[in-house]
Amino acid sequence: MKFVLFLVGTLVLLQNAPKPEQPCLEHFESPRFPRLARQVAIQGKVLAAAIVDRQGNVSSAEAITGHPLFKEVAVANLRTWKFQPNSVADSRIEVSYEFLFEDTAPSLGEAVSYDLPNRVRIRASPPPPMGDPAPHSQKEALVESQLARPDASSERLDGVKAEFFV
Repeated sequence: MKFVLFLVGTLVLLQNAPKPEQPCLEHFESPRFPRLARQVAIQGKVLAAAIVDRQGNVSSAEAITGHPLFKEVAVANLRTWKFQPNSVADSRIEVSYEFLFEDTAPSLGEAVSYDLPNRVRIRASPPPPMGDPAPHSQKEALVESQLARPDASSERLDGVKAEFFV
């Protein structure tokens, strides 16, 4: 009889124990829309779960549903996140996020928004058609502008020395 009362009392205490809240995100990196998915115009949603340890690190992450291209990106991204340390001793908190990968208008490029607390929206425009020239990087544009100048000699580009001969 004492054992039954002990068991019932323990269950009542466990049910009334405060549940850990959603941990506060301190550091995150924006996920990228997979290039192959953009090229073949795939859109989709990934439901991913992660375990956050007492120090606020993501100790494990897994994708529960979604397209394999998107699952890989979502899990890799979640593993880079850092949360505020948990004040409850020896506790781990499970969090879940929905990653939405969506197409946008060609002129909008790529954008990431966070619909807190549990949704990450990644929007990307389709890549340019095969006949269009690829957009230049800033470094390529600088090199081309330097080559067009008759008085160009040398300049440092992001830590790389570029020589220009006239």
